[in-house]
Amino acid sequence: MTLTQTARFVRWLQKRGIGFPFRLARAARKSGIDPASAAVLIIKETGGRNVFGHDAGAPFPGEPVTHEKVMFIKATRRFNGIGPAQLTSPAWITSFPSTWDTVHRPGINMEAAFRGFKVMQKRDGVWRAAKAFNGASSYADDFVNRYHGVRLSLKGAEVI
Repeated sequence: MTLTQTARFVRWLQKRGIGFPFRLARAARKSGIDPASAAVLIIKETGGRNVFGHDAGAPFPGEPVTHEKVMFIKATRRFNGIGPAQLTSPAWITSFPSTWDTVHRPGINMEAAFRGFKVMQKRDGVWRAAKAFNGASSYADDFVNRYHGVRLSLKGAEVI
């Protein structure tokens, strides 16, 4: 994405009330993921909120993400979706550029998710990448449906 496209993407995100629009657009640009995939992933996960997930047995369901709480999850191995992208496994949490010490930061959290999703999408396509990211076929079906609509909207906004 060019800087002009990135600015348009930020405005597109803002109009839809998606949290951390500047960080999301920057993470998408840095990771090289297509903006539609980045937007849909964050829309489906948290809408851009920096919160913990509601997974079964989650120690902090829906609470704001903090470094201290992330360290508690690491120490107790009670894995839980973390941050805007809802990173759940140690492999995702420690993927470049994220570490246990930085996964609480929204921009880094999203960039780690976007980098991994981009690799899966390139290798396996959108549906399989979404399925691998979340684990559910219904998630992947919805992801693909939203993806096509978001792509059209982003084309209209001259983001892509």
